[in-house]
Amino acid sequence: MAVLSSTEKVFTCPLESCRYESCRDCKGAAHKNLTCAEAKQTKSDIRRRRMEEDMTAALLRTCPNPMCRKPMIKDGGCNKLTCSCGWHMCNVCKQPIDGYKHFCQVFNCTHRNCGKCALYQPTKNIDNQAIKEVKREALKELRALRKSEDSSLKRDRSSAVALKPKSRLRPFNKFLSRRRRKKIEI
Repeated sequence: MAVLSSTEKVFTCPLESCRYESCRDCKGAAHKNLTCAEAKQTKSDIRRRRMEEDMTAALLRTCPNPMCRKPMIKDGGCNKLTCSCGWHMCNVCKQPIDGYKHFCQVFNCTHRNCGKCALYQPTKNIDNQAIKEVKREALKELRALRKSEDSSLKRDRSSAVALKPKSRLRPFNKFLSRRRRKKIEI
C-alpha cells in the first residue's frame, strides 16, 4: 500500500507496467496546474465548443469557386445561392450549378423519382436535418469515447493489482431449509 502526504495531489501507480497518474481528489486522470473543477469544465467546454462549431459548419455553405471559398448562409428565397464572386450553388446538395436546370420544375413533386433538388424548400427543414446529423455524429463519438475510457479503466484496474476474488458462496443458513435450521438450533 502506498502512503502519500496530504500535499501530493497526483498518485502514480507503483507498478512499472502501469505508471498511471491519477488525481487523488477527483479520482480522474492527473491534471497538473488545474483544479479538479477546471479540468472537468475544460473537457466539457471543449466538447461543447466542438459540437457548436460542427453545427455552424452544417449551416454554412462554401463557394464552389476555388479562388473564392467564401462562406455563405441562406437567409431566405430559393435554393439557388449566388456568391459575390458570381458563382452559383445549390443549397440542398451543395453542388455548383448553372442556372435553374438543376432544380425540379414540377409543382408539388416529391423529388424521389425525378432526382432533382427542390427550388423552394423551407430553409429550416434543410438546416434542422443537417443539425440532427451533426448531433447524431457527436453523440456517437461521445459514446465511443466513454466506451474507450471505460475499457481503459478496466484494463488499468486488471493489470495493476490482482485482487482476491469475491467469494461466490452465500451465507450457509440461506441454503438450509427451515426444518434443518430448526433441527440445528435445537
